[in-house]
Amino acid sequence: PGTLPALADPGLVNLGFETGNLSGWTAVVPSGGFTGAVTSYTGEVTGAVVTPQSGTYYAVLKTNGPGSYATLSQTFSATAGETISGFAFFKAEDYVPYNDNAQVVVKSGSTVLATLFSASVSSVGNYGFTGWTAWSYTFMAAGTYTLEALIANVGDSGLDSFMGLDAGAVNQPPSIAANTSSV
Repeated sequence: PGTLPALADPGLVNLGFETGNLSGWTAVVPSGGFTGAVTSYTGEVTGAVVTPQSGTYYAVLKTNGPGSYATLSQTFSATAGETISGFAFFKAEDYVPYNDNAQVVVKSGSTVLATLFSASVSSVGNYGFTGWTAWSYTFMAAGTYTLEALIANVGDSGLDSFMGLDAGAVNQPPSIAANTSSV
């Protein structure tokens, strides 16, 4: 008998965190920080409650103290023309000059190809909130990429901001989608 063809890389998984956990993702969290799948999250300073953009769960990231990022990342294979999308938010639980910041980026190796979402205390104001904000990225070439969400507390250890990530999706280019639907 012949050998079976290798299975294709499944690409991004658990983009909406509906498993209720971070399966498929790699979390790096500074001591005292938090990263997890939640049904809601309440700000420690403002008491702001944030619920999912879609479904029951979303990922939240919070750092602790200055100088280190809490990150949530996933490495995957993409085809040319494939688009990833999702939502992110940033909730400042701090004030200027303590410019906590958050981002969602796409990387090839260690090179950032695009910043899909970016916010900071200075961009949203003291104790400000972006609300859920849509982001997307279309890959120009096939390859291995990393989707990464990151947040940092800047300049103090007293007040930690947080961010969320939810409702991710992968859309194949029309020619690939048409080929797979006719199989």
